[in-house]
Amino acid sequence: MEAEMSHVCPSVSYDQAIDLIADHASLADTEIVSLVDALERISATEVRAKHADPGYDQSLRDGFVLGKSDSLSGNTSRSYRVMGEIPAGRCDLIEVGDGEAYRIMTGGLVPGGAERVVQQEDCIQTGETVEIPGEVLTRSARYIQREGSVIPRESGIAVRGTSLSPRDIGLLAITGNHQLEVYKKVSVSFFCTGSELVTIDAAEVPGQKTSSNRYLLDGLIRSNRAISVDWGMVLDCRKQIRELMAEIVGSSTDVIISTGGVGPGKYDLLKTAFEQIGGKLIYHSIAMRPGQSTLFGVVAGKLYFGLPGPPSAVGMLFNELVLPALRKMQGLLVFSNRDMKAVLDHDISLEKWRCLCLRQGVLFPRDQINYVRQCRKGERSNCNILLEEGVGHYHKGELISVHEYDQRS
Repeated sequence: MEAEMSHVCPSVSYDQAIDLIADHASLADTEIVSLVDALERISATEVRAKHADPGYDQSLRDGFVLGKSDSLSGNTSRSYRVMGEIPAGRCDLIEVGDGEAYRIMTGGLVPGGAERVVQQEDCIQTGETVEIPGEVLTRSARYIQREGSVIPRESGIAVRGTSLSPRDIGLLAITGNHQLEVYKKVSVSFFCTGSELVTIDAAEVPGQKTSSNRYLLDGLIRSNRAISVDWGMVLDCRKQIRELMAEIVGSSTDVIISTGGVGPGKYDLLKTAFEQIGGKLIYHSIAMRPGQSTLFGVVAGKLYFGLPGPPSAVGMLFNELVLPALRKMQGLLVFSNRDMKAVLDHDISLEKWRCLCLRQGVLFPRDQINYVRQCRKGERSNCNILLEEGVGHYHKGELISVHEYDQRS
C-alpha cells in the first residue's frame, strides 16, 4: 500500500518540486490601472513613450536666448535688443531674429531661430539691450535642451514582466502614459491548523501557544505584492479542516496555504482532507529539511501548499516554494530564486546530511565580498543557506549557495 501511494504522490527532489510548481502556476489576468496605482505592479506589455522628453526645446538656464549671429572672434562682444520675456509656462510660438534676444527662465520654451542661451551672470543688460562678451558667444555650451534629447518618442519605457519602480512611474508620467496594463494581484488564502493554537489576545495556558504563523504569512504575502486573506485557525479535526478547505476553495482565491498537519502523525490530517474535497496531490514530500513533511497540489484551478507548523520552516519554505509561484503568476519574467555564492563565516556540521538542508542565514558584505553565517537564535535572517545532499561538514571559507529573501525585480 505504501509503495502504491508513493507512486501516486511521490517524494521529489527540490529541483523537481520547483519545476512542478512552476508548471502549475498560471499567469494572472491583466487589468488597466491609473499611474497612481501602478507602483510595484508588473507591466503586462512593453510600454513606449507617447510623448518625447523634453516635449519642446527648453532653456537650461535663467538668462537670455539669442538669435543667430554672424561669425565673431573671441574678443568681439555684441549687443542684442531685448524683445521681451519668456517665463516657464509661456506657450505661444515666437521667433527671435538676428541681433534680438529674449529674457528666458529655466524650462522656458526656446523660440524659433535661437542660437544659444547665455546664463544671466554672463550678460550685461542696459535698458532694452543686453551685451554679451565675445568669449561667451564662442563657448561650446549653448544651454538648450532639444526636444526628445532625453527620451525620444516611441522609445521603450517599461519592459513587460518587470516591476514598476518609482523612477519608472516618473518616466511614464512625463511621456504621456497615464494608464497602463498590468497583471492582476494574486489572492492568497491561508489558515493554520493545531488544537493548541490561540489568538494573540487570548490568555495562554500551559499547552497552548499564539499562532504566530498567521502574522508571518500575512506579512510575507503582502510584502510580495499579493493579496492576503486570513482564514484563521482550525482544530485538529478532519471534518472541520475539510469544511474550511471546501469553503476556501469556493472563494475567489488563487492560492491556498496551510500550516501544520502535514506530517505522518495521528493528527496530521491535511492530506486526507485535501483529497476528500477533490484536490489532486502533485507531491507529498520533498527530499529536503525542512520540507519532508510538505504537500503541493491543485484543487479547482487553485494552487495548494501544505507547509509544516514551525514558523522557521514556514518562512524558509515560503521563500523557496511559494514565492517563485507567486512571481510567475504575477507576470515576472524572472521568477526563480537567484542562486548566489557566499563565503561561509564559520564551520557547519550536520547530523542529518542525506538530503538538501536549509538553514536560516545572515548574508553580509566584508571587503566587497559576500559572507554568510547561520542565523543566531532570535536574530533576523535575510537568506536561506542551501547545504548540499551528501555533505556532512562545511569549513569556514568555503563557497556555499544562498538564496536572498528580498528579490524585488
